[in-house]
Amino acid sequence: QWYQRRVRVEDTVGVICVDCSGTVTCATSSGGSVYKYSGRLGQCCTHGAGSYATPTLGIVTTGNGEQIINKLIAVTIAHQLPHCADPRAVLDGCFARGEDRMCGFLAVEIDGDVATVHAQHTLTNMVVGFQSGSMEKPVSRIVTRAAPVFIETVKM
Repeated sequence: QWYQRRVRVEDTVGVICVDCSGTVTCATSSGGSVYKYSGRLGQCCTHGAGSYATPTLGIVTTGNGEQIINKLIAVTIAHQLPHCADPRAVLDGCFARGEDRMCGFLAVEIDGDVATVHAQHTLTNMVVGFQSGSMEKPVSRIVTRAAPVFIETVKM
Protein backbone atom coordinates (compact mmCIF):
# COMPACT_ATOMS: atom_id res chain seq x y z
CA GLN A 1 0.00 0.00 0.00
CA TRP A 2 2.79 2.44 0.89
CA TYR A 3 4.44 1.78 -2.47
CA GLN A 4 1.21 2.38 -4.38
CA ARG A 5 0.72 5.75 -2.66
CA ARG A 6 4.36 6.83 -3.21
CA VAL A 7 4.48 5.92 -6.91
CA ARG A 8 2.18 8.86 -7.72
CA VAL A 9 4.53 11.42 -6.13
CA GLU A 10 6.35 13.45 -8.76
CA ASP A 11 9.29 15.58 -7.75
CA THR A 12 12.36 17.33 -9.09
CA VAL A 13 15.78 15.71 -9.11
CA GLY A 14 18.84 17.96 -9.22
CA VAL A 15 22.44 16.81 -9.50
CA ILE A 16 25.69 18.74 -9.12
CA CYS A 17 28.98 17.03 -9.98
CA VAL A 18 32.57 18.14 -9.53
CA ASP A 19 35.05 15.92 -11.35
CA CYS A 20 38.64 15.17 -10.31
CA SER A 21 39.92 18.16 -12.30
CA GLY A 22 37.47 20.52 -10.53
CA THR A 23 34.99 20.99 -13.39
CA VAL A 24 31.51 21.80 -12.05
CA THR A 25 28.43 20.56 -13.93
CA CYS A 26 24.78 20.35 -12.93
CA ALA A 27 21.39 19.31 -14.25
CA THR A 28 17.78 19.07 -13.14
CA SER A 29 14.91 16.82 -14.13
CA SER A 30 11.33 18.04 -14.01
CA GLY A 31 9.00 16.79 -11.35
CA GLY A 32 6.52 15.71 -13.96
CA SER A 33 3.29 17.26 -15.13
CA VAL A 34 1.60 18.13 -11.83
CA TYR A 35 0.23 21.72 -11.88
CA LYS A 36 1.53 22.31 -15.42
CA TYR A 37 -0.43 23.63 -18.38
CA SER A 38 -0.29 21.68 -21.63
CA GLY A 39 2.73 22.79 -23.67
CA ARG A 40 4.39 24.56 -20.74
CA LEU A 41 8.14 24.29 -20.38
CA GLY A 42 9.46 24.25 -16.83
CA GLN A 43 12.51 25.61 -15.10
CA CYS A 44 14.67 22.60 -16.02
CA CYS A 45 15.01 23.74 -19.63
CA THR A 46 15.27 27.47 -18.85
CA HIS A 47 18.89 28.61 -18.65
CA GLY A 48 19.62 30.22 -15.30
CA ALA A 49 16.38 29.06 -13.70
CA GLY A 50 16.56 25.30 -13.06
CA SER A 51 20.33 24.98 -12.94
CA TYR A 52 23.45 27.08 -13.38
CA ALA A 53 27.17 26.43 -13.12
CA THR A 54 30.28 28.57 -12.92
CA PRO A 55 33.86 27.32 -12.60
CA THR A 56 33.48 27.25 -8.78
CA LEU A 57 29.74 26.90 -8.16
CA GLY A 58 26.88 24.63 -9.21
CA ILE A 59 23.21 25.31 -8.40
CA VAL A 60 20.01 23.32 -8.97
CA THR A 61 16.48 24.39 -8.01
CA THR A 62 13.14 22.84 -7.14
CA GLY A 63 9.65 24.17 -6.46
CA ASN A 64 7.17 26.41 -8.27
CA GLY A 65 8.46 26.63 -11.84
CA GLU A 66 6.85 30.00 -12.57
CA GLN A 67 8.59 31.63 -9.60
CA ILE A 68 11.89 29.97 -10.44
CA ILE A 69 11.71 31.03 -14.10
CA ASN A 70 10.48 34.59 -13.47
CA LYS A 71 13.18 35.20 -10.86
CA LEU A 72 15.90 33.14 -12.62
CA ILE A 73 16.57 31.70 -9.18
CA ALA A 74 19.69 29.66 -10.06
CA VAL A 75 21.63 32.49 -11.71
CA THR A 76 20.45 35.01 -9.09
CA ILE A 77 21.74 32.77 -6.31
CA ALA A 78 24.98 32.20 -8.25
CA HIS A 79 25.60 35.95 -8.22
CA GLN A 80 24.62 36.41 -4.55
CA LEU A 81 26.03 33.38 -2.73
CA PRO A 82 29.78 34.05 -3.10
CA HIS A 83 29.33 37.61 -1.77
CA CYS A 84 26.61 37.04 0.82
CA ALA A 85 27.64 37.79 4.40
CA ASP A 86 25.04 35.31 5.65
CA PRO A 87 24.49 32.43 3.19
CA ARG A 88 21.38 31.44 5.14
CA ALA A 89 19.64 34.53 3.75
CA VAL A 90 20.51 34.06 0.08
CA LEU A 91 17.08 32.75 -0.96
CA ASP A 92 15.44 35.74 0.77
CA GLY A 93 17.39 38.03 -1.58
CA CYS A 94 15.45 36.64 -4.55
CA PHE A 95 12.07 37.83 -3.28
CA ALA A 96 10.41 41.05 -2.15
CA ARG A 97 9.30 41.22 1.47
CA GLY A 98 5.99 39.44 1.94
CA GLU A 99 6.10 37.80 -1.51
CA ASP A 100 4.96 34.16 -1.65
CA ARG A 101 7.83 31.71 -1.95
CA MET A 102 7.67 28.09 -3.00
CA CYS A 103 11.12 26.99 -4.04
CA GLY A 104 14.45 25.72 -2.90
CA PHE A 105 17.99 25.24 -4.11
CA LEU A 106 21.03 23.05 -3.68
CA ALA A 107 24.45 24.57 -4.31
CA VAL A 108 27.98 23.23 -4.21
CA GLU A 109 30.64 25.91 -3.85
CA ILE A 110 34.27 24.92 -4.52
CA ASP A 111 37.28 26.57 -2.86
CA GLY A 112 40.45 24.63 -3.60
CA ASP A 113 40.04 21.11 -2.22
CA VAL A 114 37.03 22.04 -0.07
CA ALA A 115 33.37 21.99 -1.12
CA THR A 116 30.57 23.71 0.75
CA VAL A 117 27.15 22.16 0.25
CA HIS A 118 24.30 24.65 0.68
CA ALA A 119 20.61 23.80 0.68
CA GLN A 120 17.75 26.14 1.47
CA HIS A 121 14.03 25.94 0.78
CA THR A 122 10.56 27.20 1.59
CA LEU A 123 8.90 23.84 0.86
CA THR A 124 7.68 21.10 3.21
CA ASN A 125 10.86 19.01 2.95
CA MET A 126 13.88 18.75 0.71
CA VAL A 127 16.18 15.72 0.56
CA VAL A 128 19.90 16.34 0.08
CA GLY A 129 22.56 13.71 -0.56
CA PHE A 130 26.25 14.05 -1.31
CA GLN A 131 29.56 12.23 -1.33
CA SER A 132 33.12 13.32 -2.05
CA GLY A 133 36.12 11.20 -2.96
CA SER A 134 37.45 11.52 0.59
CA MET A 135 34.27 10.12 2.17
CA GLU A 136 33.70 6.40 2.81
CA LYS A 137 29.90 6.65 2.60
CA PRO A 138 27.43 9.14 1.16
CA VAL A 139 25.57 11.55 3.44
CA SER A 140 21.85 12.17 3.16
CA ARG A 141 19.72 14.71 5.02
CA ILE A 142 16.08 15.70 5.05
CA VAL A 143 15.96 19.48 5.27
CA THR A 144 12.62 20.27 6.92
CA ARG A 145 10.41 23.33 7.11
CA ALA A 146 11.39 23.68 10.78
CA ALA A 147 15.09 23.83 9.81
CA PRO A 148 15.05 24.99 6.17
CA VAL A 149 18.80 25.65 5.78
CA PHE A 150 21.62 23.13 5.48
CA ILE A 151 25.29 24.07 5.11
CA GLU A 152 28.15 21.58 5.38
CA THR A 153 31.77 21.75 4.30
CA VAL A 154 33.55 18.64 3.02
CA LYS A 155 37.04 17.82 1.82
CA MET A 156 37.07 16.86 -1.84
